[in-house]
Amino acid sequence: MYAYNKESRVRVLWFFGLSVFFSLLVSVGAIVSGKAAFFERVRMSAFSWADIVARYLTHAGDGTAAIVIGLVLLLGRMRAGYLVLISYATSGILAQILKRLAKAPRPAPFFAAMGRELSPADGVELLQAYNSFPSGHAATAFSLAASLVLVTAFWNRFWYGAFGLAVLVGYTRVHLGQHFPEDVAAGAILGVSCAATCYLLLRKHSPRWMSGANWML
Repeated sequence: MYAYNKESRVRVLWFFGLSVFFSLLVSVGAIVSGKAAFFERVRMSAFSWADIVARYLTHAGDGTAAIVIGLVLLLGRMRAGYLVLISYATSGILAQILKRLAKAPRPAPFFAAMGRELSPADGVELLQAYNSFPSGHAATAFSLAASLVLVTAFWNRFWYGAFGLAVLVGYTRVHLGQHFPEDVAAGAILGVSCAATCYLLLRKHSPRWMSGANWML
């Protein structure tokens, strides 16, 4: 079981490394192309049916999925459920704090300030707030994915699938016109960092009933 937990940590390190690499690519793209041009290029790179898929898939990052999965895991292995829930809460709180500090405009008001109107995806109302950075949905999706890699055998084995699903959830925020790619990239790093940190802290400082090496479900 020690080897299994060690393998989980190694895979989360890969997870974190890919998130950083993904963020660097996004940052370079935004610098080279410009914030507005890069956003439009990424947003329009999807298939015509992406509006429908994105409208539903984006809800995987709104917190409901993390709460439901965390509660279900509590029934099978309490420590695994606690990690999912605490990681989600931590990433969500930090994301909200950063949003209020950064006060970055959402795409709609950003383009409006340039005298341009952003076309919404079908059935989506564009947010007008100044709380774009980082993406809370991305933070939640990546926090949930990294937590599942750490505590469930299935996602530990198919960790690249968890990463891919989290990236797709992040992409929906850009496709739906609610976030810039940089917001999603920052949310990804925040989510994985919170999951990894909570895991290490819970293993080291958890009460007696949560101690022990067996965290894998």
